[in-house]
Amino acid sequence: MSTRILGPRQARRARLRRRRRRRGLVAFFLAIAVLAGLVVAGAWPGRRTLAPSADVPAEQATTAGTGEQDTLLLVRHGRDEGPALGVTLLAAQPRGRSTVLFIPVGTLVDIPGFGFDQLGLTFQYGGAALLEASVENLLGVDVDHVASASQSGLGALLGRTGGLELELDERLVRRSRDGTGEVRFEPGTQFLDGERLVEYWSFRQRDEQEVATFPRQQLVWATLLDSLDDEDVVDALVSDGAPQLQTSAEPRFLRSMLVMLARARGAEKMEFTLLPVTPFGSDGGSDDTYRATPEGIRRLAEGPLAPSVPTGGGAEA
Repeated sequence: MSTRILGPRQARRARLRRRRRRRGLVAFFLAIAVLAGLVVAGAWPGRRTLAPSADVPAEQATTAGTGEQDTLLLVRHGRDEGPALGVTLLAAQPRGRSTVLFIPVGTLVDIPGFGFDQLGLTFQYGGAALLEASVENLLGVDVDHVASASQSGLGALLGRTGGLELELDERLVRRSRDGTGEVRFEPGTQFLDGERLVEYWSFRQRDEQEVATFPRQQLVWATLLDSLDDEDVVDALVSDGAPQLQTSAEPRFLRSMLVMLARARGAEKMEFTLLPVTPFGSDGGSDDTYRATPEGIRRLAEGPLAPSVPTGGGAEA
């Protein structure tokens, strides 16, 4: 695997974070000085609840001004030297809306040093760091961390939940080259362990387009987030840093990300969305190539991903 690529965007992001930390320290000491002045002047209001401004809705009054969003890019792969099999961007805010964005690996992206090619191939060319840089170029956002896992690693991670109960609505059949089929999943309520969860997560029927598989991933994600109401499940997943994941993210970041996503799900502030794409040079088979729509990128950059757009990024990048 290659080391992390530090291009102009990443360097700029580091400078912006240092600048935000300095501003935060200045604001903290200014606030202390103001509070001290109020106490000396006898103007401290004591036990009084400040009502939100009439110009700001109550819901926005609790989140406005934070401007903070954590992002984690999750990459699923087969072999270390092979292409990525799945890419999902998680974006979570402490008290705002959160997003799980599914990005087809067949999406054409500008790969630094390689030109335009399918997103999944970036993992084969340069590992998770190159894939992260390509997604940042595609969406015009900053990604905080990337985490990659093999099929077996993801199954082991999901197995830490103790298994999940899913309500399946379709029969899934794995067909061999000679046309014979094996039923892998039947409709109805089923309890799936980690290995079976990742099989359902990644299942793709013969001649099925990639974009048709994302409702299955959404079902696993939704059920997983519902299970995170139990803190023991959260601890089981990431308390030791989730060694099944190859990532630079600290355990506390992973835990915070899962907790924020679960809270957003419980508060009905969770959005599952598929990157808006159109087929590009496709014959309608299962190996389609896609092109992201400019309107779709703009909607994401100006909507759910806006807090992660750096200066000069977003839809106009």
